Amino acid sequence: MSFEKRLKTQSPLEIRFLEDCLTVGIVLVPQYAIGHIHADFAIPDMKLAIEVDSTQWHSSEQAKMNDARRDKIYDKYGWYVLRVTGKEIMKSGEKIAEELREIIAELKENGVTDIHKLSHK
Repeated sequence: MSFEKRLKTQSPLEIRFLEDCLTVGIVLVPQYAIGHIHADFAIPDMKLAIEVDSTQWHSSEQAKMNDARRDKIYDKYGWYVLRVTGKEIMKSGEKIAEELREIIAELKENGVTDIHKLSHK
């Protein structure tokens, strides 16, 4: 993993997920700007944003409202957001990454390049 990508991550959990994805061949862009917010990770050519949600920062009512506002911003700019919890990453991050790789490969094989459009059919 490049030192630059590691520096852009916001937490050890994000580093762990980034490494899991790289292990299976998924290249993520950390802290990708979408509108006036930054996604934890993005796959820009698929318009897929990935948020790594730890219980520490995403379990309060205020945090849930903030996440909902962020989801509206993603939707406004035509992005699909995938939320992965810290618990999921710690338990089976590489498995999640492998499943994500398979889904992306299948979508691309079928000519889908924008997950957001697919999710709104």
